[in-house]
Amino acid sequence: MIEPYKRLIRICIFLVCFAFISSAIAQNNQTPLNSGGSQTRSGSIITGRAFFEDTNEPATRERVQLIVSEALNNPAGRLRIPTAITDQNGQFELKFVAAGDYYVVSRPADEHVTANELFPFLHPTGDSAADAAKLEAFKKQYVKITVDGQNSLTVDLHVWNPHYGRISGHVFDSEGKPAIRSSVHLMPGPGQGVTGASTPTNEAGEYTFFGLAAGDYIVSANPPPKSSDQQAPPDFQWLAGAVTYYPSVLQRQESAPVSVISDRETANIDIHLIPRKLHTIAGVVRMRGSGDPVTAGRLRLIKNQEANVTTVSPSVSFTSSDARGNWSFSNVPDGTYQIVVEPVIPFPDDTNKEFVPSEQAVAVRGDNISDLVIEVSSGIRISGKISFEGDLPASVSLIAARRLSPARTSITVTPVQRVTDFQLFAAPDGTIDLTPRTQPARLFYVKAIEARGVDLLSSPLEAAEGSDVQDVHILISSQVATLSGRVLSAEGTPASGVMVTLIPKLRDKRVIGGQPSGRTDAKGDFNVTVPPGEYSMQVGRVVKDSQTEERRFSVSHPDNAQRIALAPGERKVLNITVQ
Repeated sequence: MIEPYKRLIRICIFLVCFAFISSAIAQNNQTPLNSGGSQTRSGSIITGRAFFEDTNEPATRERVQLIVSEALNNPAGRLRIPTAITDQNGQFELKFVAAGDYYVVSRPADEHVTANELFPFLHPTGDSAADAAKLEAFKKQYVKITVDGQNSLTVDLHVWNPHYGRISGHVFDSEGKPAIRSSVHLMPGPGQGVTGASTPTNEAGEYTFFGLAAGDYIVSANPPPKSSDQQAPPDFQWLAGAVTYYPSVLQRQESAPVSVISDRETANIDIHLIPRKLHTIAGVVRMRGSGDPVTAGRLRLIKNQEANVTTVSPSVSFTSSDARGNWSFSNVPDGTYQIVVEPVIPFPDDTNKEFVPSEQAVAVRGDNISDLVIEVSSGIRISGKISFEGDLPASVSLIAARRLSPARTSITVTPVQRVTDFQLFAAPDGTIDLTPRTQPARLFYVKAIEARGVDLLSSPLEAAEGSDVQDVHILISSQVATLSGRVLSAEGTPASGVMVTLIPKLRDKRVIGGQPSGRTDAKGDFNVTVPPGEYSMQVGRVVKDSQTEERRFSVSHPDNAQRIALAPGERKVLNITVQ
């Protein structure tokens, strides 16, 4: 049952990240300010309507975005994307659009899709033919317009109809009054390949979930946060033991599934919160040493799962520290928890201190907890140079992570020349692994990392809090080795869906880069890339027991692949047979 629990945690993180992304998009569509503080009203106004292509009805809640054509061939740097959401009539308006050629991208606002899926040019795979094909498909799919930066332009769009439904209702407290700012949660029923969602109730205790595929869903709600400041952002609460399930029951297995029908609203899904004894955890986040408050720190409260508990109920809440570093979690059941505090990225202003993510254990046993102090470290500073052999990657993400800890910090650089400087602030102190990750990953590997005369591929970096680690040298090469071939069954037929993995023979040194694992296609063909060196091959596939009908993942090491030596840039072909 642990996998559903992990999925719920990922959903919570997705929703929090989505809030920050939505905020950034909204800011991109605001009026820019000149140096004097007055509004600069230059640029064209793009208006139009979106219609569903199958019914010709207005397409509501459609996200309309303009992608400048130059970005398709040169996506480096910050990309400003004018964005609007269509209203009930399918109308949209984009103001102050600069002159240029744009592609008009329209997708349902409630669609769960990543930017990489929508905009394939942002992160090329390194396969030039595949990347070119995706780019051409993007150009064919969306309308291209030319904006002169002065005159208005009207664009009508005919878009794909997802035939979404919605769920709406109210949340009431134990006295029958509207539960204002209650967190309402939605989870898909068994077998549905869709993610969950969460939304707060309004001043009338009302909520609505938009963009739902047809099917059954589980709806639940947390009590409102216990805060006297009604202007403060609500906690994101999703703790097992605090939720009430529709139609007002305590156990998920007793809840009634809510059915969604395409193009219709399932209304009056009302929840009356069941009272129970819940507590508050409150405290302050401050910098170690100086005692300065940490503002706008992001905190997660994660309930520890007992070994004998098999519930799939979610167990995480989110909140933020205020201008004085104060924070609180409300509606917390008894139990043991981990509090994780991490900086908001990007830092909102220079009053927010950069610090290393940290965690602290806390136990709730029948009473509120107040004045809990969490001290965070300013960490260390790491700087140096990244050099490149051969081709340049699209980007390099440099991750500094403390061993056996969630504390980590990262930056991403876009190389434009053979040697690129980097600076990493608020990196964790202690025993640290420094790991570069290239994009695309399969075409590059880390050849060397050295600092203070220490090989950081063989040994970790040791640094005390406040240290300034300089002159770190990282060498990245495009001379990955490639192993390809075909996997055949004992009968000589292609074995599809087989996982082929290359495992380094030497375990005393980290191997970073390439794509050492891959599945065979319908023809049994595979293709993996690795740094040069010696490897053994592991082949895994799902097999079914003839007697019990149980399926398991079977791993084997082919006889002709016990030792594979690969030189820089080498391309080797190896065909293997599996039993």
